[in-house]
Amino acid sequence: MVLWKTNSIHMFGMLFSIDVIFLDTNLRVVALHPNRRPFSLPVGRWTARYAVELAVGTIERTGVQIEDQLSWPESDLVTPPDLC
Repeated sequence: MVLWKTNSIHMFGMLFSIDVIFLDTNLRVVALHPNRRPFSLPVGRWTARYAVELAVGTIERTGVQIEDQLSWPESDLVTPPDLC
């Protein structure tokens, strides 16, 4: 799941762990937080604009690193209503 207009997340109320990737406005990776556990303290990055929540192990399996440029098919992009 991609969270728009955010530079941090918390895990309060979550029931399972996730991997989190923070991206800047150009979809460049600015922070990686693998295996964030339920009820753990907030994490983030001031320069982030998006947070991508993924299944645990995705960061390790894909080998994504800081400064990597991410992209996805344009057909998968959804613009939040307040940006239309």
